[in-house]
Amino acid sequence: MINSGFKLLFFSILTIGLPLLTLAQQSENYKPDTLSKFDIQEKAFLNFNAGSAKLLKVSEFQPGVYVSPDQLFKGMVPGLELTNEQGPAGMWTQFRMRGISSVFNRSVPLFIIDGFMIDDAKTMGMRNFLNFINPLDIVEIEVIKAGPELTLYGARAANGIVKIRTGSEETRRGIQIYYDGNVSFSTIKDKMKPFSANKFRNIIQDRYADNQEALNLLGNTSTDWQNEIYDNRVNTNHFLKINGNLNQRSMPYNLFYGYTQQDDIINSSALNRNTFGAQFRPVFFDDHLKVRINVKGMVADNQLPAESAAQNALSFNPTQPVYSQNDQYGGYYQTETNDGSFNRFALTNPVALLNQIDNNWDVNRYLTDFGLNYKVHNLPELSVDLQVGVDQTSVSGEYINSKAAAWYDYSTNSRYENEYKNEMYQIGAHYDKYFESLKTNISVSTGFRFQQFAEDMLTDTYDNDMGYSDIEKHSVTKGHEAFYGQFKFSYRSRYLMHFALNRTSVSIYDTENSIAVFPAIAVGWDIYKEPFMRSFNRISNLKVHFSYDESSDAYYNLSGIDRYDIDLTYPVSVNKNLGIDFGFFKQRLTGKVDFYNKTRHDLYVRMFVPNNLNTNSFILTNKGRSENKGFEIELNSKIIEQKEFSWQLGGYIAFNSNKFYDIHDNNIVGYSTGLIPGGVGSHAQLYANNHSGQVFYLYEQVYNSDGTPIEDLYIDQNNDGVMDYNDRYLGKNAQPQYAFGFATQFNYKQFKLSITGMARYGNYVYNGLDANYTAYNDMYHSMGFLQNRINSDIHFNNPQIFSDYYVENAAFIKIKSIHLSYSFDIPTAKSMNMQVYSNILDPFLISEYSGLDPEVYNGIDDNPYPLTTAYMLGVAVSF
Repeated sequence: MINSGFKLLFFSILTIGLPLLTLAQQSENYKPDTLSKFDIQEKAFLNFNAGSAKLLKVSEFQPGVYVSPDQLFKGMVPGLELTNEQGPAGMWTQFRMRGISSVFNRSVPLFIIDGFMIDDAKTMGMRNFLNFINPLDIVEIEVIKAGPELTLYGARAANGIVKIRTGSEETRRGIQIYYDGNVSFSTIKDKMKPFSANKFRNIIQDRYADNQEALNLLGNTSTDWQNEIYDNRVNTNHFLKINGNLNQRSMPYNLFYGYTQQDDIINSSALNRNTFGAQFRPVFFDDHLKVRINVKGMVADNQLPAESAAQNALSFNPTQPVYSQNDQYGGYYQTETNDGSFNRFALTNPVALLNQIDNNWDVNRYLTDFGLNYKVHNLPELSVDLQVGVDQTSVSGEYINSKAAAWYDYSTNSRYENEYKNEMYQIGAHYDKYFESLKTNISVSTGFRFQQFAEDMLTDTYDNDMGYSDIEKHSVTKGHEAFYGQFKFSYRSRYLMHFALNRTSVSIYDTENSIAVFPAIAVGWDIYKEPFMRSFNRISNLKVHFSYDESSDAYYNLSGIDRYDIDLTYPVSVNKNLGIDFGFFKQRLTGKVDFYNKTRHDLYVRMFVPNNLNTNSFILTNKGRSENKGFEIELNSKIIEQKEFSWQLGGYIAFNSNKFYDIHDNNIVGYSTGLIPGGVGSHAQLYANNHSGQVFYLYEQVYNSDGTPIEDLYIDQNNDGVMDYNDRYLGKNAQPQYAFGFATQFNYKQFKLSITGMARYGNYVYNGLDANYTAYNDMYHSMGFLQNRINSDIHFNNPQIFSDYYVENAAFIKIKSIHLSYSFDIPTAKSMNMQVYSNILDPFLISEYSGLDPEVYNGIDDNPYPLTTAYMLGVAVSF
């Protein structure tokens, strides 16, 4: 597949180089044909997406403390679920498009930045793979859920596509300068509530009155460990953009620089990020040759907190102080054994963890992209495209324990270096022709794409106890190539047909299975433009469209699999989508309805193999299928439209039903998932035949007459008199059945007020914090230390982590943001615009869930990181 680069070079010379050599022979007075109004309408309809997509413009984005651009469209796209990992700002985001489709595959959509396909691989030290894109540099975001465009991207598009366009919508002559700066104040809205020192002391003295060793571990102070590691923060963000057009409008350009300082509410955690970019789009030869040069970069310093500090703040002994009265252990209090040495089995002081571990990462990322579009002279219907780009990331990090730390002799110091490169080459030809006599427009395009990913990682680990260093090097290269083509046909701006085909080859498969062909078809009908619709004057838009497409998500990391089927091949996703777009009252009320069915067959599963045939018990192979079906309804209305006052209201509802079929043999119940705290290798969920993904698989709790759960008493499901794994049952689901989004905006003179929110219904969450941090008998550990517990309605004596008592209704309503701005009129500077704005992020949450946050991606809540609300004040100026 590496030879594909030579193929690309050959095609480039033929399709780009040779036509350019003829430019000097063309007439300088040549003028392209002008388009008629009907032709413009026809071309617009030809580009209509007959699948399912959502386009968001920059005017729809709300300012916020956004490190990653995915926060701009969270809760705004029907069918797309985004969940942030609980923790510091800019952490990893989990995506899910129209339900769960696979057991072991990823669920991240394909992200395309200005035409370049980036990779979503997790890289050490990077909080989120999208953090190098500054949200303020984004012009529009398009989310594609179904249709031929998924097929055009073949092996990487089964989870949908998110296209992000950056730069500037302005192409005017001269220079335009834009500045946006804000200051935000993040406050702790809610956090876990462990026992106070007095309550903890009373419980220990009552329950362990005869255990002098436990009593001796009590101190005389009162420490709220969460208050010691969390605090409110002030952060700032600055963004400067310069764009314009040189050389008589033939040289559009865009330059920007951004700085983000994000100190997290947990101590010793901060992000300092510099983003920058330059984009040039010169045109030559009467717009026949268009050049695009795009460079983006990020230089970031990530200071990450010690992972166990948040958990230890819940459990560490609240009757002991933060600091000791001597210099031992760096001056921090630590639990000791009877002989006065550090108790290595006890919990560690959370403040010491944060201050005595340096977990620092430097991340440099650069995306360079070059493109050419040549419209052939004397044949302007034919154009040729060339795109070459590279996305390169360099990461260096270290995890260093202080020599004064109590745990130093039992720890390891590590140094990491990571180089990641994503190269993409693409060439294509397009033929667009409008036949005026036939009122018909056709568009034909074909192309070749090659992409390669390479990663080199070095890990240097030094064992502080044994005194030696272990260096590991790891390299991975994978890639794919694709030939693709599409044909579009529209007639009288009413009838549309769209065909697409993709032939893909991916390097991770055996040679015989590396090639796959994906087809797609879509049809559309603009009913509103039919003559018989003229009498329906209240209808202003009515389109019906249907699409069928096939694609795949071929990238499974096989490097961690010891055994896999030599016939392993592509899991194939099949989308069918029926949509209706409508508008009433001159587009005062608009909306769309989509009905979809998404199946994926030949899933990756781990099948049991008898030991006499294979040294491993499981092998990765293709088996079974998944099905997601549902509907999405979106409405937007302009309720009031007056000169000085307007009110807009919009929202959506999305329903999804999910099931898996034939993914395992009948000799097992299903595949375990949903790792829970409290036990090594303990899981609370299954993927099972004829059930939805992430269904809870636990014991059914028995309750007394007043509704209190009875400890260690569950329903014997098979009535064999023995309580074991076979008595668990398939219960509630972690996936929401219904998703809602809503937004409203009021405009009065220069004031603007907007509110956005989201809701989920039908989802359940396993409260892992309650299950793991409430049992009384865990308060004194036999290894000689005390553990605090959190307040709860029920405190069992011993942990009951496999009880369905901890599965709670997690339906919720969230207000995402409340935005208020005022735009100034400056009579003395008519070309100058100034806006002052304020924003409140995550101000309200309504839910019956007893934990902190019911919005949990996999349905397992085991993270005690507090909820926050951010208050922002900013100014935006352009001139």
